[in-house]
Amino acid sequence: MTGVELSEAQQAAIGQAVAQAGTLAPGDAAPPQAVTLALDPHVFWRGDPPDVLRGQLQEFATAEVQ
Repeated sequence: MTGVELSEAQQAAIGQAVAQAGTLAPGDAAPPQAVTLALDPHVFWRGDPPDVLRGQLQEFATAEVQ
């Protein structure tokens, strides 16, 4: 976009939307257990983390919902 000033929150929201659209565009090519991580407000990574990290994420999430 040109001629428009966006707040940091607006830039982050647009970045998230673009990342999600990019993930969906190839027909959900990402594995079903894929995780999305924000690397910065404008860059997102989506993929299947190593098993050791997946286990840690599951432990963290389990503790959060209890």
